[in-house]
Parts: sequence; C-alpha cells; structure tokens
Amino acid sequence: MIDVAAEKARLTRELEKYESEMARVAQKLGNPNFTSKAPPQVLQEHQQRLVEWQTKRDRVKKALESLKS
Repeated sequence: MIDVAAEKARLTRELEKYESEMARVAQKLGNPNFTSKAPPQVLQEHQQRLVEWQTKRDRVKKALESLKS
C-alpha cells in the first residue's frame, strides 16, 4: 500500500526537476553562440540529454495521471 499524496508530491518534484533540466538544455541549444562554438559531439550529447529528459518527464506525467484515476 502506498501513500498516494506522498507519491504525488514526489512525482511532482521529479517532474519539476526534469522540466528544469529540459529548459536548461534547450536554452543552450537555442543559443547561437553555444551552437556555433561547440564541437558536434557536444551538441549531440546535449540533444540526447534533451530527449532523455523528455522521456523521463513523459513517464512521470503518466504515473501522475494514473494516480489521479
């Protein structure tokens, strides 16, 4: 048995963390100074991080939705 309120709070904090990380990476990728100077490998790593954060965010959103049911 789980404490639904505590789990919602934990998932909400996790969701906020992922969205913050996504915003940070997206800001870097949206900065022409960064993208023009960074090596292609670094750009690829940042793009991959963005995809990973989006996947994690989507998983947490689904978990939160299932708790609301």
